[in-house]
Amino acid sequence: MNDQTIEQEIQAKGLTAPRITPQDIEANIVSEHYFTAEQGAFAAFDPTTGADVVPPALSLLTFCVLVLRNGFTVTGESACASPENFDAELGRKIARQNAVQKIWPLMGYELRSQLAAEARGDVNHDIGWAVRQAKLGKRVARRGWNAAGQWVTFSPGTENVPADRFWAPANQAYAEENGGYATVFSAMTLKNAQGMIVLGWVPSVTDLLMQDWEIVE
Repeated sequence: MNDQTIEQEIQAKGLTAPRITPQDIEANIVSEHYFTAEQGAFAAFDPTTGADVVPPALSLLTFCVLVLRNGFTVTGESACASPENFDAELGRKIARQNAVQKIWPLMGYELRSQLAAEARGDVNHDIGWAVRQAKLGKRVARRGWNAAGQWVTFSPGTENVPADRFWAPANQAYAEENGGYATVFSAMTLKNAQGMIVLGWVPSVTDLLMQDWEIVE
């Protein structure tokens, strides 16, 4: 049973309390890097100390390094017992899966700390917190907003968007002039009280200063 299967079962049982989801895990990963122990040994080789002997077994050990949004890193490994069974792509997949498993307790602890603080009533969430949550795919809003049903979230940028995907004529024309593609930059979006998605939301001075931001479930 993998993480996605477990998540589907959780949803099927209606367990909707705050939790960490596979989507939260993936959204928290900003980059991933792979190498074998052999490659690492060669990269660390110092020619001034003489030739190092690199055991062939090091080529069977694969590492995955995942960089998280806050700059922290987690690692996963995959070792192959039989050289005949070594497959680089499969080794990277297993190493990544093992690295991802280390993120669950980290994010779980962070969420539990947040929930405990909220229960004590000693949490004041500012705009920085709101933006971080939005980048994780959450919907956030201020308790002080007068209009009901409003929330904002983060819309990631996309490179090489085809010209026919733009609905604004000027943007479509630019993409066609640019070889048929254009890059869309990241932005915050607002779902307003009228039920419309507003692109390029910009916070007011009050939004920047107040500490009543919260996640909208």
